Amino acid sequence: MSKLAARPAPQVSDTKRAYVQIGAYQSEARAAREGRQVLRELGDPADIGVRIEPFRSLYRLQLGPLAVPDAAPLCQRLVSQERDCRLVWKDQKTSSKTGS
Repeated sequence: MSKLAARPAPQVSDTKRAYVQIGAYQSEARAAREGRQVLRELGDPADIGVRIEPFRSLYRLQLGPLAVPDAAPLCQRLVSQERDCRLVWKDQKTSSKTGS
């Protein structure tokens, strides 16, 4: 996880198995800034953190962890705000499903 993220992702439990990936950026700092901005837009929910996963030359920005039933509605909300969103399971480093 990025040291630059505003707030670390909460502890992952068996009930919180999903993340929503909302973008990939060329710099870790930009991903962290965007993560803070999205959390502000969502009303700074205390139970959602920022996770930044390095992937090749990019940094994937993910929010979570979330209970699986909560992930799809969050993705739908983000898509309605014209953001990209993909569901990612906690044990995966790559996207698995499209959030729309």
